[in-house]
Amino acid sequence: MTAPAPTPTIPARRPVAAFYLYYVALYAPVAIIISFFPLWIRAQGLTDRQTGLVLALGSALAVVVNPLVGAMADQARSRKTILLVLVAGSVASAGLLFAVDGFVGVLLVFLAMRACATSLSLSESIALGSVSRYGFNFGRLRSAGSMSVVAMSVILGWLIDRAGAGVIAWVLLVAYIAQGLFAMTLPGDSVRVGQRVRGPVMQVLRLPGFALLLGSAAVSQACHGFFYSYSVLFWKSVGFPASVIGYLWALGVVAEIVVFSVSGRIVARVAAPGLIALACMAGVLRWTLIGLAPRVDVAIVAQLLQGATLALTQLGAAEYIRTRVPAAVLSSGTGVYAACGGLFTAFCVYLGSFLFPSVGGRAFLLSSALCTLGAILALILRARERRATVSAPRIV
Repeated sequence: MTAPAPTPTIPARRPVAAFYLYYVALYAPVAIIISFFPLWIRAQGLTDRQTGLVLALGSALAVVVNPLVGAMADQARSRKTILLVLVAGSVASAGLLFAVDGFVGVLLVFLAMRACATSLSLSESIALGSVSRYGFNFGRLRSAGSMSVVAMSVILGWLIDRAGAGVIAWVLLVAYIAQGLFAMTLPGDSVRVGQRVRGPVMQVLRLPGFALLLGSAAVSQACHGFFYSYSVLFWKSVGFPASVIGYLWALGVVAEIVVFSVSGRIVARVAAPGLIALACMAGVLRWTLIGLAPRVDVAIVAQLLQGATLALTQLGAAEYIRTRVPAAVLSSGTGVYAACGGLFTAFCVYLGSFLFPSVGGRAFLLSSALCTLGAILALILRARERRATVSAPRIV
């Protein structure tokens, strides 16, 4: 009698669970930064323009830090070690929020937080590099992060209505501590790099079509950065309570979760460039609705479109990077993508610091125009890849 065959999925269950728990902790502070943190900045006495400048400079910092961290990770022995250092820096930076005062102090601490926030793009590369090894679906993993954003948006909106904007810093500190604890549970062997590579960033930039990815998906991401910076201030200015804003944020992320939950079917039917093009087209509609009709019912429709604008952008970009970027420079690929997203976001947010005080919600029409450009570039990338597929020689 032969012994029963071992089940290969059992040893992978613990690492997969660790990834899911970590993604919940990873996106909790992300939810705070992108939703209510501008309120905390304003509560420190900064003007709309100063708030926009702080947020823009934080995004611009990603242009330098993300590729640097990605290149370090591609040439290091353990990406997890670098990740833990970054999360520790996030905890320390959040602790400094209680000691800052005035524009300069807020700016310096926020820049420190944004520098350490490169843990997000590094986490993406770790997860993408582990998909084949542990057999999990990246879209479903990402949906765990979206669920965390839903919970944090609702809870924090409720807390702000009752305790004021000062509670934001406390919740952010606790969230970063939780992120560090769960980061330590990630499997170390899944982030090992087998060999050193030379010039990883330039290798990524020379990849065919990568520039078009940056001009489409990264632009779409930048428009979300503009939304994160000004939506709360805009909705508060037209009379939305913080609790309603929290529910609106939760609704948008629920739409993300629905799309991420069926990501396997979507990716199997639509290629990455097509997903990005659809996301940009939806962005044109979403940002126009927010900018021209500041009503709760219209905001609900606009937030439902987040399932297309954000989820399809992230699925398209992740699938493109996973399948077109060599494994040896994967962290550099996610780092360069995040850097360009940061550069475009910095441009949008800084320009918004002049537009928003002058024209209010109509500043979101800037995002509509950028998404139109992104859709065109994504369609060019789609056509280019189709031509390459047709012209590829057949093997008989």
